[in-house]
Amino acid sequence: LGYRTAIFMDSDVAVDATAEAAFMASGGVVVRWQDGFALEDALFHHLPDDAVEALIYRAIELHDEGMVDANITSKSNGRVKLAQVQTEKAAGVYSADTRTLLGQSARKKNGGWFKSVGYMEDVTFDIVLPCHSRWGAGFGDTIKALWKWIDSGS
Repeated sequence: LGYRTAIFMDSDVAVDATAEAAFMASGGVVVRWQDGFALEDALFHHLPDDAVEALIYRAIELHDEGMVDANITSKSNGRVKLAQVQTEKAAGVYSADTRTLLGQSARKKNGGWFKSVGYMEDVTFDIVLPCHSRWGAGFGDTIKALWKWIDSGS
């Protein structure tokens, strides 16, 4: 139809390589998070510690402490609880393992912490954008690629 088209997608589920190649060959652009990452993984891996802490508290605000703790406990096979995550931050910084666990916990199919447009819009404006100068490269580079596509349009 002559429309510029891009797909901005997670990378936690494999896509049909033939379909993707055909889409790109027809002029489509694909922007995605690094391999294996969904949006939630990117947030928890690439935002600074204070933003990660804010994401956790927002999840508690939206759902309640019990649900957030249940997601973390479930994804860690009972090895980690919310209180341990909070203690880790109080003692310093979030480890890479904790950040991975938080991303997986937040994107759980049933019980995802920010799985609504409204929730994610609020998280973006209240938490993600205010720390834009401190995003990790894996987050910033992906957002820059998306903006590059947007800016290249007529």
